[in-house]
Amino acid sequence: MLWYDTAWAVDFANFIIDLTSDCEQPKYIEIHPPFSDYTNSLHAFMEKYKFFEDIVLNCYPETQILIENRSGTLYKNGIFCVTIVEQIIELVNELVKTNSSLRITLDIPQLYTAHEEVKTDKRVYGQLLDSLVEIRNYIVGVHLWGKRTTDKGKRVAHTGDLDDYFLGDEEAKNIFLSSMHNLFNDDIKRSMVLEVNSQNDDMLSIIRDLRDNGFSFK
Repeated sequence: MLWYDTAWAVDFANFIIDLTSDCEQPKYIEIHPPFSDYTNSLHAFMEKYKFFEDIVLNCYPETQILIENRSGTLYKNGIFCVTIVEQIIELVNELVKTNSSLRITLDIPQLYTAHEEVKTDKRVYGQLLDSLVEIRNYIVGVHLWGKRTTDKGKRVAHTGDLDDYFLGDEEAKNIFLSSMHNLFNDDIKRSMVLEVNSQNDDMLSIIRDLRDNGFSFK
């Protein structure tokens, strides 16, 4: 989402309403954060976003709007404003200040992509999630997927299972699963999206790993 100005936020809200006018009220609307060259701070983003939120929730009062952390893009003129842990926490502080109902969808693989230190220290897989425990009430959606290596050595997102993602490193995978369970071990029921574009067995493998580590699906 570009979030040029308040007028753009209003137009975008009206577009969403028009697009869904023949449907039931959506349960969730998920947005992406702005690029840095369109919004110079999260405070400035929230100033624009509130117009979008007011219009959408006036029409769909039961809809939950979520924003996803993003990392990496073909766009060259800026970077996403909600990418690393510190920015997620900063965003939550803005939500508190503005009394916004906006909540977070945490894309865990994209969070790891944003923190390259996971490549040299597997403990960081857990530390990053542990650092979000204090703001976990604001996380109501989770994205998870694998990353498989092709025969030519290319890593392809949204394919494979967790064994593929962690390159067969069982210790790294267990650090991740333990910390993910600790992060979400509360009374909040969250929506999980398994973004797996490969075979069903890969998705089932991820579900088994989660269930074996204390997660339940309802």
